[in-house]
Amino acid sequence: MTSITYTQFKEQFKPVKNPINPVGPYEGTLFDKGNPALIAANLQIKRVWSVIQKTEILADVDSTEVVTCYLTTGVVVNPGLLGYMVTELPYIDPNTTVTGVPVI
Repeated sequence: MTSITYTQFKEQFKPVKNPINPVGPYEGTLFDKGNPALIAANLQIKRVWSVIQKTEILADVDSTEVVTCYLTTGVVVNPGLLGYMVTELPYIDPNTTVTGVPVI
């Protein structure tokens, strides 16, 4: 598994703007979950990334709730799925994870 930072992801893979919502989250690069045709077309060429929000309860720290976001390659079924990013360049390692993604 490869892990890169969000800054590295943006520099290396170049997320494309969502033409429907160019001022939306993540500098206008978040695509809605409800656009299967766009996702299917780009999934074939390894340019789709799932944006996941994860909430953890830290029992050892007074039950503090911590929310983080990350990206993973392809389309995943996850209750924390926020949407997708499509990139100009394809990923090579299908097990790439992007950490340090801002929480929206």
